[in-house]
Amino acid sequence: MTEAAVFAAGGVVWRVVDGKLRILVIHRTAYADVTLPKGKVDPGETLAETAVREIFEETGIAVHLGIPVGVSRYRMAKGRQKIVHYWAAEATDKAIRASAFVPNKEIAAIEWVSPRKARGYLSYPVDVEILDQFLRYVDDGILSTFPIIVLRHAKACGFTTKTGLMLGLGERPDEIEQCLRDLVADRVDILTIGQYLQPTPQHLPVDRWVTPDEFRHWRDVGLQLGFGVVESAPLVRSSYHADEQSQKYTGEGHLNDRNALAGH
Repeated sequence: MTEAAVFAAGGVVWRVVDGKLRILVIHRTAYADVTLPKGKVDPGETLAETAVREIFEETGIAVHLGIPVGVSRYRMAKGRQKIVHYWAAEATDKAIRASAFVPNKEIAAIEWVSPRKARGYLSYPVDVEILDQFLRYVDDGILSTFPIIVLRHAKACGFTTKTGLMLGLGERPDEIEQCLRDLVADRVDILTIGQYLQPTPQHLPVDRWVTPDEFRHWRDVGLQLGFGVVESAPLVRSSYHADEQSQKYTGEGHLNDRNALAGH
């Protein structure tokens, strides 16, 4: 009987330094090789959760996952197939400063390098293929905008579109407003805004607790910019009062009664 495949997840960890893209590679101690950070799925984890945890365990950096960038498949030494899912994973300056990485029995070093150097350093063709796919997304300009592209296509097909934001991850007010403007430009109808909570110690910590007044401010900004419905409060999540949101939305980009949202 063929043994079940081993599933794993990881990321192409990236940052921009002085306007130049840099990629994080890891030098593994036992294998004397250079790879992208990755690891096996723990019981009960999703692949995305595995990617975040493994990157943190190997580098000490808590990352933001972006778009999926590929899946590698190969045979391990004993013949079992290993399937590894990769995401683009942005490392902020704050997360890098917070990293407590020290060389250990698994990872000898981590190194930020240019994409060209990363291609030369990586020990395995499957890792180079993943990096190349990531770089194609960078060249296409969709590294940070893929979710908006999905919403744009959904709207073009005639669907009512909805998305959500979590605050408390270190975002700046100008970044929030620009995000809202980008979403309105692509005619997103319904927006939810809530407070980020740290699901596990491996996830990013809460940067700040957003006040009710600020949530009301972003609700008002969203409505002024042109969203049809904005639900904005600490406990709001993407599915928050979904039926009520749909009923409130008129399909013309406005509410019949904007006061219906007050008090949430």
